Amino acid sequence: MPLLPFWQPIFTLDQPYWVGLLVHAASASMYPLFPWLRDWLAGRRPSPHRRFAAVWSSLAATGLLALGLLAYLGWQERELPWMGNNLAYDQSYMRRMTAHHEQGIQLALLATDKAQDSDLRALARLIAANQKGEIAVFRQWWRSWFAGELLPFSPEDHATMPGMIPAEQIEILTRTEGSQFDPLFVSLMTAHHTGAITMADEVVRSDADLRLRLMAHAIRHSQQGEIELMHSSEGIAAVRSATLSLIAPWAAAPAEQRTQAPLAHQH
Repeated sequence: MPLLPFWQPIFTLDQPYWVGLLVHAASASMYPLFPWLRDWLAGRRPSPHRRFAAVWSSLAATGLLALGLLAYLGWQERELPWMGNNLAYDQSYMRRMTAHHEQGIQLALLATDKAQDSDLRALARLIAANQKGEIAVFRQWWRSWFAGELLPFSPEDHATMPGMIPAEQIEILTRTEGSQFDPLFVSLMTAHHTGAITMADEVVRSDADLRLRLMAHAIRHSQQGEIELMHSSEGIAAVRSATLSLIAPWAAAPAEQRTQAPLAHQH
């Protein structure tokens, strides 16, 4: 993703820059074929670059086939084996973040119906979709790595996770209508996201399976970005927050401070 300010910075804040970097790096890997392509279009045959182009194309095709094979095996729930160092820790994190996301989806679905601000409703749909997708990944990894289905967390265990919203506060949000809904939702979802960021930061700095650490980094980035969007961050401030969230998770934008002074979503 380009480091440019956006009036509505959805992609800047919601997608880690390294995703865009990988996409651009993959496309840039085809640049060495341009001299051969230029000769071919100009009718210069045989091209002096043909041998290099053949070798480079073969390597690119091999890489594409390898990635396709990995994707196919993942689709068949035959991921590469778990490669962490602490089985209990990794399993606990997957169960905890799944339970955390399930509550986040519950909150977001309330906002998709009841939020007064159209941007906030759209963001709530994005939050629900993101977290449903991440839960699906956790469940697929669990089935592939450990066999069986991902074990649920008990209601008693929910209290041990940062950012989990008590049932009575969710009930209050459910009963809240009109102009009072949006600021209450922003306050609760900000607190909920902040807890998920805390959990993700711990995993990023751990020796968990690399895939879990990458997923944790993406989760903390997207949820920090969603906090900024709920608080109407835009332009340079949004890009600064997204960049800090990428390169320095331990010093990222002050989500904790926002829970102290929640703001209503504004245009």
